Amino acid sequence: MIILSFKIKGLPERLERRLYLTDKIFKQNKLPVLNYQVQSTSRLGGALEILAFGSWLSYYLGLLNEVDPAKIPWVDLFKQELAYCFNLNNMTSKERLRLIISRKNILT
Repeated sequence: MIILSFKIKGLPERLERRLYLTDKIFKQNKLPVLNYQVQSTSRLGGALEILAFGSWLSYYLGLLNEVDPAKIPWVDLFKQELAYCFNLNNMTSKERLRLIISRKNILT
């Protein structure tokens, strides 16, 4: 396991100290920390840079470990739950009951 730590320019001092202490605790526990310096100077740019970096990282790690990086069961479950929540309003009582009973098998 490797800890990935993002270094972002222009963070408030309190957050900088928190990140420094977090890295220090990881290192004291002999966990390797890899620092990534975010190049963007805007908050939005930094967020998008981290998102893109993480996406490519997970993609390549999936390939290296011979795991299909496109399969994400937690995202599939999240989508099912969203569909469940949004469809309840458009259903009759019988349809809701049927869905609740069938949904029990998804979550267990």
